[in-house]
Amino acid sequence: CGSLAGAAAAAFTTPLDVVKTRLMLGSARTWRGAVRQMLAEGALFSGMLPRVGWMTIGGFIFFGVYERCLQLLQAAAPHSLSQLLIAGASRGGGEESPRRRPK
Repeated sequence: CGSLAGAAAAAFTTPLDVVKTRLMLGSARTWRGAVRQMLAEGALFSGMLPRVGWMTIGGFIFFGVYERCLQLLQAAAPHSLSQLLIAGASRGGGEESPRRRPK
């Protein structure tokens, strides 16, 4: 699911990235001029397939590793994160505790 979202985002933003690159290189003065130039060249979607592939693979790895780490952490600590935060807050974890002096 995450890799599909990354692929869709890459596909939709590729034309914007191409326009930005053309503006940065100075081959066009305005974004409208850059779009007209790329439409004439047929280059508005250039580089989309490698970018979509890279984002799909990256999303697959990122979310796969995230899910696996989440499973390992939940197995190691059976309490939920919210329970641990509430327990720490009710203990007064944010306050500085008085130090004991050695006898």
